[in-house]
Amino acid sequence: MSVRVDHVIVTSPWDPASPRSWSGVVLPMMESLRDEFERVDFVPAGTETALIDRALARLHGLRDRTHLPAWSAPTARRRSRRVADALRTLPRDAPIIGIAATPELLDVPSSRRIVQVTDSSFAALADTYPDLARVPAHVRRGALRIEREVAGRTESFVVASAWSRERLLDDLEIRPSRVRVARLGPGVRSLPGVVRPPRPQDAPLRLLFVASDWRRKGGDIAVSAVDELRRRGHDVRLTVVGDAVPPLPEHVLRAGRLRREQMSSAYLTHDVLLEPSRASAGGVVVTDALHHGLPVLAAATGGLTDLVIDSSSGWLIADDGAPGPFIKAVEERVLTSDLASYSDNAARWAADNADWRGWARSVRAAIEGFNDTRDEGEMTR
Repeated sequence: MSVRVDHVIVTSPWDPASPRSWSGVVLPMMESLRDEFERVDFVPAGTETALIDRALARLHGLRDRTHLPAWSAPTARRRSRRVADALRTLPRDAPIIGIAATPELLDVPSSRRIVQVTDSSFAALADTYPDLARVPAHVRRGALRIEREVAGRTESFVVASAWSRERLLDDLEIRPSRVRVARLGPGVRSLPGVVRPPRPQDAPLRLLFVASDWRRKGGDIAVSAVDELRRRGHDVRLTVVGDAVPPLPEHVLRAGRLRREQMSSAYLTHDVLLEPSRASAGGVVVTDALHHGLPVLAAATGGLTDLVIDSSSGWLIADDGAPGPFIKAVEERVLTSDLASYSDNAARWAADNADWRGWARSVRAAIEGFNDTRDEGEMTR
């Protein structure tokens, strides 16, 4: 029988008050946890970097390699000790929820109950995220040791997609009952009373591309696909939102970084989100788009396959890393579809399946249901 939990402790290396933390989801996570539990204490993780890791970061940088100080034992232990020290003043029976905080939990006493909210396994991200391809083998081995040590003391994991769950189960070899899928809610909410305007007849197809990581998100594929579509005579427009990117053609609108209300407006004033990502665990931008009724044309990779319902709220593409499949999909599927119907399906699915109240309830279930014999995922695995 599970025991109701009223008090939890949250720790994270991310600022819980910043709307940009961890792709914009930490703030709504904290808000939903405070709505779900009677008391939520936040313990900040340390930000110090050990001297040896500062030196190694510079050395690896000179060789165009990545060191990852946070995942190195000297820094991880320094930062996690700060968390452990702060926990001494808080009740021992309050579970700890670590948000993207695996290394910061390294020195938390084994007597403390731990629930991790995470992208997936370290190996899953290192195998699929291009930036992590530059991590040397010995740095990766050290990170995997830290992950396994902390995983051994973690009661439950909460991830945003079935893909993340499967990788976590396979890479860490843990019981299925310890990993729960809880879809994220929106990082950007639509403004009250603001609705999607009707699309004018004979209007161009307005594609939106959002990226803080140009290479991982497939910015080159997005631009090349639109270039070719226009060359073939299709009236297609592309807006790029995000950090600095390579030089863009004149017909591509570079919007730069947008405030939350501007981002909401962008979702509402475009016809399709173009998401040719090379890797994606949680799909925050896709979730935001669906909540705004914006259909998504996405690569069938990672967690995106959990979010986009093919031929209903969007289109999933068997991506080969080139623009060709996206060009074909726009010509043969997007331009021939009833986009208003897709928009309605997207908004309805998001409201029913990806909200923060449901996410917080799943976190509670992960805490309170850990001692259940088996969960649905274990019975079907």
